Amino acid sequence: MSRRSTTRPSTAKPRRLRMAVASAGVSLLAISGTMLATAPSASATGKSACTVTYDLPGYTTSGSVNLRTSPTTNSTSKGLLSKGTGFDAICGKGNWVYTYIRSGAHKYTYGWIYGSYVRIGG
Repeated sequence: MSRRSTTRPSTAKPRRLRMAVASAGVSLLAISGTMLATAPSASATGKSACTVTYDLPGYTTSGSVNLRTSPTTNSTSKGLLSKGTGFDAICGKGNWVYTYIRSGAHKYTYGWIYGSYVRIGG
């Protein structure tokens, strides 16, 4: 008489923990193939921090305007924009405007500009 094994093959999926951070700043957690989205961090950058949508052209009304990584003066400056720099206003948060720069030294760059230094819509 042959002996049968009393152990069953495992049907449980392997438990793997993988972490990925999306370019929008939202982290995703994958456990056993299931994706769970977590809230953006308090220092969210980019479009994920927006509370209002514009989608309008604009330009800077002053020289030496900081283009920033987040909508706060404590964030890193990506550089200075000169007066008349053209941009697309994508969205905003408070007095800050998230932009895509269309002209000047920082052309093709995304960043935040304080609203007092811009004209949107023309």
